[in-house]
Amino acid sequence: MQRSAVLDKHVQQLKTEAKAALARQDFEGARDILTEAIRLRRDSHKLFRLRSVAWACMQEYQNSLDDAEMVINLQPHSTDGYYHKGFALYHQKNYSDAAHAFQEGLKLNPSDRVLRQGFWDAVTLLSQHRVCLPMRYQSEKDKSQESGVGAKP
Repeated sequence: MQRSAVLDKHVQQLKTEAKAALARQDFEGARDILTEAIRLRRDSHKLFRLRSVAWACMQEYQNSLDDAEMVINLQPHSTDGYYHKGFALYHQKNYSDAAHAFQEGLKLNPSDRVLRQGFWDAVTLLSQHRVCLPMRYQSEKDKSQESGVGAKP
């Protein structure tokens, strides 16, 4: 058996072990297994996608985002990376960039219901935050004028 075939078989075995770890909710174990597999096969978008899932399950959204961006770099015509990028950004409360990531995925597959739902969830929260901000600033301005703070003489 050639060296690359042996390596591929080992990486596939690690991927299977990582999926089993994810299924039993051993997210740290899955992350560690996938990190080992990625060291052996840095060009596998599937390994980065799975590790992005593991990171997200551990609420490590920046790491999940980093791996999602690797998925996009390695497989730009797949919606997977855009979904995971949007998911991570959404949980970082970066709703604008999350909506954009979901929208990029929808350009590749306009009928994807999960991407569409993620997009609208992000847009809804983004619009709620934009509506709330001026009200907060307005109320702070009103309070300062009432107390005389910041008022012109």
